[in-house]
Amino acid sequence: MLDRVEGSLINEVFDRLNRNARKLTRQELRHAKFEGWFAAQVEKESEREAWKTLGVVTTARVKRMADTQFLSELMITILEEAVLGFDQDDLDDLYAKYDDTPEDSEVAFSEEKFTKALTAARSFLVKMQEHNDGVLQFFQSFTNLYTLWCVVVLNMAAMKTLNAEEAAKRYLSFMKKVETLGAKKDDLEEFIKADKKNTYRSALSYYNNSRGASTDLTPRQERYEVLKRELLG
Repeated sequence: MLDRVEGSLINEVFDRLNRNARKLTRQELRHAKFEGWFAAQVEKESEREAWKTLGVVTTARVKRMADTQFLSELMITILEEAVLGFDQDDLDDLYAKYDDTPEDSEVAFSEEKFTKALTAARSFLVKMQEHNDGVLQFFQSFTNLYTLWCVVVLNMAAMKTLNAEEAAKRYLSFMKKVETLGAKKDDLEEFIKADKKNTYRSALSYYNNSRGASTDLTPRQERYEVLKRELLG
């Protein structure tokens, strides 16, 4: 029971609960701290059936809000118009940056433009899945899905010209090469040496940048450039 309601006291209670009970994830902390424009957009987006279809929103991920954290990253890509490295502190800062509505924000951005880009990119991924359900096995990895999302979002005009059916075909063909390299990891060096025509050159770059600190900016940018070339030439 609290005999007075003060911000400092509430923060102390919240801090004690978080330290002495099960620690909250960083996304759960954001959920408690932010309730502005961007936080509301993320919550609304997480309720869309499309993300269940694409394998992003699952029962296990919902429990600790891993789904909304990943969706936050995807949506920030649209607002920042760039591939970004993942960092919990940076994500906190970006939540704060886009906490106010476009009308009240000191940051210039268009909600209409954001919504159109988000809808177009989401729809494109769903159409890829509808044309070839085989792509879903690769969507299960946030590493893969983030990379594809960036290619779609940052090159939407070109992707629409390519069309979702052809994109799904090219994506599946390339990712199967990456999958092959993963299966050959115990004798990968010999496998690559035997590849005289460099058939797996691009796949090797993607594969190498998918291991280790795969959410850092450099490997994310490398995977983006590789996949962009494979899909768009």
